Amino acid sequence: MSLPPRFPLLAIAAALGLGACAGVSKGVAPAAPSAVALDWPTSGKALDHVDAFQNAAVKVGLISLQGGARMPEHASPLPVLLTAASGRGTVTTATGSYALDPGHAVFLPGGERHAVLAEQGEVLRIAVVAIKGGAPAAPHGH
Repeated sequence: MSLPPRFPLLAIAAALGLGACAGVSKGVAPAAPSAVALDWPTSGKALDHVDAFQNAAVKVGLISLQGGARMPEHASPLPVLLTAASGRGTVTTATGSYALDPGHAVFLPGGERHAVLAEQGEVLRIAVVAIKGGAPAAPHGH
């Protein structure tokens, strides 16, 4: 999967401790990687959310949307990366619509208003990574 050139992947990888080299300054010891069990919400509601993990750099939330369910328009004050673990859906912003499935991720800058729609007949499971550090100003979908 190729990513847009301004995509903050290195910053995210470094924040999560997912690589000894990613974003680590010379002379600074990398943070030890940590494993987190992700327990997806399963209440059966049309929209369900749990907070999964948080550190000084990122906050990870897990969202499950039942097929056909729509998460109403909203905005996060922090930049977020949305990626689907399973299912398919669409993220809609003022600048366009972006596919959200296991082969695509969507980056939204802080304050970007967006809505999410799960495809009919699918359970869309989304990992939302809120980035507490700086990030690019423009939304990206791939």
